[in-house]
Amino acid sequence: MRLLFQLSELLPHLSRLVPMAERYFSGDRNALPPVMKELRENMDDLHTFHSTLARQLQDQSVQLAAVEEELKRLRLSTLRTEELSEQMQKGIRGLRGWLLAIAAMATLSLAGVLAIAAHLFLHVH
Repeated sequence: MRLLFQLSELLPHLSRLVPMAERYFSGDRNALPPVMKELRENMDDLHTFHSTLARQLQDQSVQLAAVEEELKRLRLSTLRTEELSEQMQKGIRGLRGWLLAIAAMATLSLAGVLAIAAHLFLHVH
């Protein structure tokens, strides 16, 4: 009984909605009320905007992938440069040791030559 009472209250509303639904589902868009046309146009605009946004997102994803790849290459290049710099520093340290050894030998050789020259000078006079 209560259900029938509620259905009787809904009946006037349903009687107004059924013709609109029938026109909408039948595909006759010219018969749609102006509000429904505007709603349809807004939905079309929204779909167009969504498609554009999806394309932009896809383009940005491609760009991000390219940036990520470039960053990987930059990291590898930085690591290689650091390794090369470290090797060069080791080489320079080794070269420094050799130069110090050569300088010490040259100083000792010069001292030896001076000592021999002094000894010869003193024995000649």
